Amino acid sequence: MDQATSLDHLEEPIEYPSSDGKPLADTDLHRQELLEIIQTLQDRFKNEDQVYVSGDLMIYFEEGDAQKCRAPDVIVVQGVEKRQRRTYKLWKEKKAPTLAMEILSKGTRNQDKKDKKPDYAQIGVDYYVLYDPEGTYLQPALQVYRRTGNDYVPMVVSSGIFPCPPLGISLSLGDDGLLVLTDLNTGEIIPRLPDALKAAQEQVRALQEEIRRLKDR
Repeated sequence: MDQATSLDHLEEPIEYPSSDGKPLADTDLHRQELLEIIQTLQDRFKNEDQVYVSGDLMIYFEEGDAQKCRAPDVIVVQGVEKRQRRTYKLWKEKKAPTLAMEILSKGTRNQDKKDKKPDYAQIGVDYYVLYDPEGTYLQPALQVYRRTGNDYVPMVVSSGIFPCPPLGISLSLGDDGLLVLTDLNTGEIIPRLPDALKAAQEQVRALQEEIRRLKDR
């Protein structure tokens, strides 16, 4: 057998694409919520080196099969290095997300509610969150499932507040129907990052005004 013939028998390396080719979000509201939730969680865990927050990232959960993949809107993974990734290969990382969130829209609602659960259970995601910021495709508009074995059971809470003890947070809906994250230890609402930045900017401006006032004395 010559060299050319022998090379024909070599398997092509499997490609694991970094995108599923689908748009980031269906509407401005969905895009805004997706980005703000990711940013807020990243800020929340910024000082924890072994907590990784991302979203719309391809998770491959079976080595050798590029079809075995999902791209949750939001993920929080504990016990892995905080660094940038093109994809998340479960067999390399060896840690499943503690939480995966899907933000429902008209185009994704059926897959989010039904088709994705078995895959997320296989991946080993502990908390599966469904969130409909429009309140149109899911009633109630926030639902949280906890993994038990190879399946999920819905969390039932009369308060509408869903605790996620491993992450030290809870999830609920505000009066405006949008997601609210709360610190389980303090009971304080975790400010959305844009709101936190706005508050910090206002504090800086107030300090600058005070400095100018003192100088003018």
